[in-house]
Amino acid sequence: MRQPTTENLQAQGYSGWDGLTLKPAGTTLTTVAYKSGARAAIEQQGYRIIANVGDQYSDLAGGHEDTAFKLPNPFYFLP
Repeated sequence: MRQPTTENLQAQGYSGWDGLTLKPAGTTLTTVAYKSGARAAIEQQGYRIIANVGDQYSDLAGGHEDTAFKLPNPFYFLP
């Protein structure tokens, strides 16, 4: 999904980013384990994650950010 994600970001005016982290196809990690590990890896590169935004609590779990924002999603909810 890297190419369509990149195209969508560019179509919305986002460009010049240093990296794009996507969950690899076929991974057996849970969403929480993958996303918190990815944020930890980003921190290890010297970045500070000041905000984490997601529409599911699993997007936000696991830390490695200064603050997190849960967006409402009326279409689906993962318990």
